[in-house]
Amino acid sequence: MASNSCSSLRYPTLSPDGTLLAVSKYSSSSYSGSTLVIDLITHETAFEDVDHNPRDLIFSHDGTSLVGLT
Repeated sequence: MASNSCSSLRYPTLSPDGTLLAVSKYSSSSYSGSTLVIDLITHETAFEDVDHNPRDLIFSHDGTSLVGLT
C-alpha cells in the first residue's frame, strides 16, 4: 500500500567521533519538522525533538552539544 506521507531528512551531520548522526526531519504532508539523533552503534534513536525543525545542524567540537539554526 502506498503512503501519502512524504518525509525528508535534511542537513545530516556526524558527531566528531562518528557515532551519532543528527538530521532535520521534515514532513511535507503535515508541514512539520523535528530534530533526530541516531546512534550509529546501536541503530536506535538517541534523541528526538518534535518541536524543532532547524535548517542547519552542527555538533560541538567535543560532541556533547548539538546546535540547530532556525
